[in-house]
Amino acid sequence: MWLEKKWLYKESVQPERIEKLSSALDISDITARILAARGIDDPSMARAFLHGKEQPFHDPFLMKDMDRAVARIASAVKDGEKIAVYGDYDVDGITASALLHLFFKDIGVKLRCYIPERQTEGYGLNDSAIKQLAMEGFSLIITVDCGINAVKEIANAPENVDIIITDHHTPPEDLPKAHAIINPKQPGCVYPFKELAGVGVAFKLCQALWRRFKNTRDFFAKYLELVALGTVSDIVPLLDENREIVRRGIKDIQNAQNPGIKELIKVASLEGKPVNVGHIGFMLAPRLNAAGRLDNAQIAVDLLTTSDQALAAGLAQALDQENRKRQQIEKDILYEAENMIKLLDEIGPVLVLASENWHTGVIGIVASRLVDRYYVPVIMISVGEDVCKASCRSIPRFNMYEALSFAKDYLLKYGGHHQAAGFSISKENISFLCKALKEYAADNMSQEDYFPVQKIDVQAEDFSLIDQKLFDELCLIEPCGMGNPAPVLAVKDITVSSLSVIGKDANHLKFTAQKAAKSVTSLMWQKGYYQRMLYDGAKADIAF
Repeated sequence: MWLEKKWLYKESVQPERIEKLSSALDISDITARILAARGIDDPSMARAFLHGKEQPFHDPFLMKDMDRAVARIASAVKDGEKIAVYGDYDVDGITASALLHLFFKDIGVKLRCYIPERQTEGYGLNDSAIKQLAMEGFSLIITVDCGINAVKEIANAPENVDIIITDHHTPPEDLPKAHAIINPKQPGCVYPFKELAGVGVAFKLCQALWRRFKNTRDFFAKYLELVALGTVSDIVPLLDENREIVRRGIKDIQNAQNPGIKELIKVASLEGKPVNVGHIGFMLAPRLNAAGRLDNAQIAVDLLTTSDQALAAGLAQALDQENRKRQQIEKDILYEAENMIKLLDEIGPVLVLASENWHTGVIGIVASRLVDRYYVPVIMISVGEDVCKASCRSIPRFNMYEALSFAKDYLLKYGGHHQAAGFSISKENISFLCKALKEYAADNMSQEDYFPVQKIDVQAEDFSLIDQKLFDELCLIEPCGMGNPAPVLAVKDITVSSLSVIGKDANHLKFTAQKAAKSVTSLMWQKGYYQRMLYDGAKADIAF
């Protein structure tokens, strides 16, 4: 079942605003309309958006507790204390851990990177790991991409260990009693951009430390390839600082000096090709993620921090093999989940599926697939003997973190974002959780919220303006992703001809679309079945 999307046209923009932008920047009306509809209607703002800012970074010391964190780290470095970085096992946490490893190496400090094992330790800080690090003599632990929900774990930490949290997840009402908390979303933080990834927050810590140790006002801007990898993979809005991080980071990836990234590009068959956001999200990031999903993510940190090209090649090959295993496990879980759905009377406002056979490292990917197919919030639970672990993915109008907060009495632990989260739960509480989520959905969702929408940036009269100049202008809107989607145009009342299906499984549609004097060759991926509904000379509206 694939739901057809409802087309939603952007509100019309005053012609004088479009003309002003078009004239000032020497861009087409279409590009000017796209920018203005996204609220970028000032020429200087639009110029900075399209071509980048001379100084894109905000002052890291605007973040609450940054000065306190920097002072504590500087003291630890001066006194020769043992410092550990405690990361998450996804790409955001992996790249943040690698970033701090390389940064501290640059200033002559050796770090220990600790990544918890997904199957046995689960997400975030845990008591045994903290105590083990303390026994090994580590007196300062810096978290990356985790820690904001670790109230109990930090309260239980040995007295001789200080913990600095750097995180970007939604903070709970009661914050952990850490030595310092760096999170732009926490109450009282005046940092102007709240949507950094975990690696972005770690990057701001590096910028602050750089200023302290180097006694400079310059902004640290090294290792942006790592920051871009984590930022894209965590699907945060590609706006403001994130946009500049990814724009600059992609250039660094393209000319990678990091041996691990070089080898990762090779195994992904991207060598010599222009790397874009899609390549990061669908080819590079899954390979880095694979280790944390199936085994231990430390191998991915080792890949990104080694200076040995031969070692990097071996590690990249190992990650590629892990990714192939992950793909097969994903197919098996998706097949079982689809069979479960077939037995349901109705999918309901929230789809909750549970099985003892599911690998906790892969259920999040499958949940995303099911959201794409059925357009409902999806929770997939891997059932254990005592504790069950879940991954959640959502649709735009359903706030998954808020929903889990509503049902927190039934959960052992939870955390995440608006559209992606995770939790652990006792088996006997699963049915109570389902009831609570249905109650939350009834109070916060309408029937219309469950229909997917295709937003249209511009409706063009015909294809006459679709040329190389427009293409080059639209490329300047990249990097595109969440918060800055790729522009979608529409032309109404086109004539369809030369229909054929292509691909190994004949599942893609190829045809010619014509309006007025110009025709264009068109491809629709995964829509081969449309051939049965169309014919030469058929009239249609087209979004592309």
